Amino acid sequence: MELPPLIRKLLLFFGVTLSGIALSGWLFPGSLHAQVDPRGDVQTIRTEHFRVHFARQHEALARRAASYAELAWTQLAQELAEPAEPVELLVADNVDFSNGFATPFPSNRIVVYALPSLFIPELRHYDDWLQLVITHELVHVFHLDRARGIWRLGRNVFGRNPALFPNGYLPRWMIEGLAVHYETKLTGSGRLASTEFPMIARTAALAGDIPPPNEWSLSTSRFPLGQHAYGYGAMLMSQLAQRDSLGMRKFIDGVASHPIPFRVNRAVKNAFGVGVQEAWEQFRDSLQRVVPDVTARSQQDRWRVARGMEWFAAQPRWETDSTIIVAMNDGRDVSGVYRAHVRTDSISLERIARRNSLDANALDADASGANPLGRRGELIFGQLDYEDPYVLRNALFARSADGTERELPNTSRLFLPDVRARDGSIIAVRVQAGYTELVRVQREANGEGTVSTFAAGSIDTAFTEPRWSPDGASVVAVRVIRGGFQEIVLLDNSGSVRTVVSSARGISSVPTFTPDGTRIIWASDRLGSMQLYSATISACSPVCDVRVLTRVPTGVTSPSVSPAGTHVAALEYTLNGSRLVVLPLNEGSGLEQRTPHVAPYAASSRSIAVQPDSSPATPYRPLRQLLPRWWMPIIGEGSDGGATFGLSSSGADILRRHAWAAQTTYHPSRREFEGSAGYRYSRLPRTLGWQPVFDASGSQTWDRFSVFDSASTVLGELQRVARLYNAGVSFSRPRVRNSASLALGAQLETRDYATTPDSVLGTLAPRFARGTQSPGVYAIMSYSNVMRAGRAISLEDGIGASLTLQQRWKSGAREQTSRRAIGVMRAYKALDVGGFARHALA
Repeated sequence: MELPPLIRKLLLFFGVTLSGIALSGWLFPGSLHAQVDPRGDVQTIRTEHFRVHFARQHEALARRAASYAELAWTQLAQELAEPAEPVELLVADNVDFSNGFATPFPSNRIVVYALPSLFIPELRHYDDWLQLVITHELVHVFHLDRARGIWRLGRNVFGRNPALFPNGYLPRWMIEGLAVHYETKLTGSGRLASTEFPMIARTAALAGDIPPPNEWSLSTSRFPLGQHAYGYGAMLMSQLAQRDSLGMRKFIDGVASHPIPFRVNRAVKNAFGVGVQEAWEQFRDSLQRVVPDVTARSQQDRWRVARGMEWFAAQPRWETDSTIIVAMNDGRDVSGVYRAHVRTDSISLERIARRNSLDANALDADASGANPLGRRGELIFGQLDYEDPYVLRNALFARSADGTERELPNTSRLFLPDVRARDGSIIAVRVQAGYTELVRVQREANGEGTVSTFAAGSIDTAFTEPRWSPDGASVVAVRVIRGGFQEIVLLDNSGSVRTVVSSARGISSVPTFTPDGTRIIWASDRLGSMQLYSATISACSPVCDVRVLTRVPTGVTSPSVSPAGTHVAALEYTLNGSRLVVLPLNEGSGLEQRTPHVAPYAASSRSIAVQPDSSPATPYRPLRQLLPRWWMPIIGEGSDGGATFGLSSSGADILRRHAWAAQTTYHPSRREFEGSAGYRYSRLPRTLGWQPVFDASGSQTWDRFSVFDSASTVLGELQRVARLYNAGVSFSRPRVRNSASLALGAQLETRDYATTPDSVLGTLAPRFARGTQSPGVYAIMSYSNVMRAGRAISLEDGIGASLTLQQRWKSGAREQTSRRAIGVMRAYKALDVGGFARHALA
């Protein structure tokens, strides 16, 4: 069968390109941020619509997740069409951050990381964090799984082919915006009930710079990065949903049935009666109408501002009355800790050191001059790092005055430290699967320390952001309880709650004492936007007199009071990011004076307390997930110009213990098969701190050559079939600041020959008649410490090196052995000479 050249090229492009994307992305995933841990003893419970997988020690949390998943399914089934098959749901606790993700390919799957979303501002307003994240991710499954018409027909033929999910072609702001809309509609909490997204929009409106939908990208470098897609997308999708209660289902079904899913405006207009551009203009105009009513900024005239620091920052803390320590990432450099020098009319920044992540920095120093531990002047901080390719943990570190940094023993999974001046005792947050708690780290002069629970948490109660009182007799912290209430609580030295300073449904954060210990300052959105508040402890009888300290049009958070008690350092939200500011500490005003910009999407709690699922647990069995569920046709061109036909497929279980991919093509006129297959196994135990992974692969290819005699007359054709088999183990040791890997393996290459006509083979060298076999071994080593800043256009600062050693033994040729060594080194140096990002020499 001979196809026209143009048709052959088009089919070759679409077939090979799409199958290559699917194969490479699913067999060997490279995104560590979405990685799960394939090791350990994993169990499964089966409900009506879910198979819930979990490590044995997380069974209680998984049973609660199973009940919330069924609840979310029931709620969504009243809004949208149900998926036709069950969902694989994994509850994982291998990373110390809050997240979840969902995919409809190769089957409907959800992964939930078992950490309350206390460290992410836009996710901090929740009634039950587990219900919230499961609801959000299940919306993606309901949405992306939907296929009708020609798409359904394609699924019936090609299975769950990644090209046959029409709603997956929508802009990401629509996909994420729809999920955020339902997370709030069904739970009453989440991002549209919070004030973070309205603050983003309000800030843009104040600056007259509201971005249009074509700029709502997950990959933008514009602050606040991917939150544009979530924030603006959620607000616009929710605004559209208010026009027609059935519109969202019409929209999803419309895209799922139309042959051209890219016609977004048509689908929106058919579902909601208005196009995307018109809806955005209405949304933009509504924001601009609110802006003139926002409280004037006159009180900010006396603020001092750190110029040039506007991207991401966390937890500023005073070092002296004229210096502030703050962790930040300005996008031009990797994250670091800075010393801000506060002058009469300005603030300048000095970079101190690199940091893996943004966390609090606590000064370990006794103001009285006593120093029993010999560590005066150290900074205690937390940062993330990899323990192995699957586990990412936070730990506490100490940085001495000479720049030496060391990890503090026994502090894994601790965040947000604060140091008691009199004895160096640390109060911090410890994360556990499903909750957080407060712990105390009692250090000894020899550097060792013991960690003990200070205030226990539970699945319904979490603690965060603790600070010692100046006299070290009490601790102030945030307590988050089920139902969306966040409280500022005062705990005595035994960890018992002595006083509830403030309790409100919404966000309360970063409480701190004044130096005399009489007042507590914190940030809250109780009046519609993040502002600073104050309460005098002695006036709490029993209710505290809470007063408002700021009325900023955008928002301000993370307060810290100067040692003299006269000023507050905080982070002000701006269009370009969080900005360090210093403002005078005042007495504040009463709460009856409400700000006009309340959250427009505020909702009451709809959280439902569920009973943990009681289904029996069985051992995890991955085989069902590994069966082929899709295939991609491949139509290509053979070496002789004839058409080839084939297919490709792949599979992986949700834990990625096993992953496989295969493709094959057939040349009808030649009767030749070509193809490749690969398999990966990832459950091998750690070896000397390195994580091994086993890989095996094989391939077969055909080539043909003309055979000439001495007079250059064609005698016939030589056909060669080459088969290559590989098997090996790769070891990796990733870290945030550097990574190393080692791969050891063996391979076998065979080559067999035939000729047309057969008699030509006898005229060639004997090795063609008997073929060749070439076994070999190889070792590949690599190391890299290259950095890349958030706004970088290339790799910056560091080196990457690799060395490949190979030896092969040949049979059927003159050379019996061959050795090869290949070394590659790359070096990068950033040049900070102005511009949006740093230039780089490579």
